[in-house]
Amino acid sequence: WNTIGNWNNAPPGAGAVQQRRAYYSVAPNLQGIAFHTSGGKQTYNALQASFARRSRNGLTMSLNYTLAKGMSNVTQPGGGGAAQAYAVVTSQWETTEWSASDIDIRHRYALSMNYELPFGRNASGAARQIIGGWQVNAVAFWQSGLPFTVVNATPRSNTGVGANGD
Repeated sequence: WNTIGNWNNAPPGAGAVQQRRAYYSVAPNLQGIAFHTSGGKQTYNALQASFARRSRNGLTMSLNYTLAKGMSNVTQPGGGGAAQAYAVVTSQWETTEWSASDIDIRHRYALSMNYELPFGRNASGAARQIIGGWQVNAVAFWQSGLPFTVVNATPRSNTGVGANGD
């Protein structure tokens, strides 16, 4: 589920908030109308490149790079996740909230290495079973950071919403 904050937000402006709310003429004391939907959109596109070096003197190496872009108008795939500050014009949330998704990791490098230790290769019998065939493995990755929204706790737009995204 995707929760759209308050369907009765007042548009930004000066003066009293309550009189500017969309449903003030019908229900003057009504402040909030929560809206829940199972709709939402998310896209993910990526380019992946790999380089692999087969065993040479016992060393095998693989390097992978991913260039990706994730866009969404929900906080996580399938909804849920941390609360999100939705648009002041709530009826337009599908377009105004279209931005980098919570899974937008633009650059990611992954390196894996395997080294077959040289001792025990020429041993035989029980010695080969004990000291032969040992390996050292390493896996590492580096990636760019995740997107985040800066939120100002002071409602400067005077819409009746507790915080504004800046």
